[in-house]
Amino acid sequence: MLVILVLLKTIKFNDEIASKEPLDRGGMTRHSKGAAMTSENEKLPQFQNPYAPPASNLETVTAGDSEEQHLRAFVGSKADYYLGKWRPLLAGRGSNTGFNWAAFLISGFWFPYRKMYRVATLFFAIILVESIGEEVIFVGFLGYDETPGGLDRIFGLVTSILCGVYGNRWYLSHAKKAISEVCGQEVDEHAIAEKLTKRGGTSLGSALGFFILFLVVMFAVFFVLDFVLYSRIEALGPLSSP
Repeated sequence: MLVILVLLKTIKFNDEIASKEPLDRGGMTRHSKGAAMTSENEKLPQFQNPYAPPASNLETVTAGDSEEQHLRAFVGSKADYYLGKWRPLLAGRGSNTGFNWAAFLISGFWFPYRKMYRVATLFFAIILVESIGEEVIFVGFLGYDETPGGLDRIFGLVTSILCGVYGNRWYLSHAKKAISEVCGQEVDEHAIAEKLTKRGGTSLGSALGFFILFLVVMFAVFFVLDFVLYSRIEALGPLSSP
């Protein structure tokens, strides 16, 4: 319904503009008269200067070339690798972006290293919540001395596989979002490339900082959680007890 209303409004607006356009003595509007003159001019032979220099290659740069240049500026030294993985998706020939071994083996390090800070925060938050859930369920409710080690390994393996499979696609989405924001702020290509280089690339300091912060938060949370759970168990027994 909303689309129909918008279309009706657009048609009505165009009709109002057409009805308000003045006519000339021949009964033609300026717009229709101009269109007729354009049509007549198109019939005339067009003169081409045989001595004119050839058109510059810069004038024939396509949108795809511009997009690739922006992606190269954003990714940095590994641009050839990622563009090779992204090319089928960018060309509309498929959705497979390959498997990223870095995202699989060192997920928590790779995300902030590639400046994907939101994804990194979500990744560490999921791990933290899952670890707290295991501690509360198995130690607090079921009365286990510790959480089953196999469960941690299974969860870690599944998470790593997902990161490896979708890592390149997530990175492309992150890059295209940053490019869209920068292109919305700048017009000059040199300024765009400079900003993309700063926003993209890698950051070893961010990767180390995220990892250290995660360890500190994990230690603090489990220190408090263990104190509360074990104090509760010693006083009243497991949380599942009546």
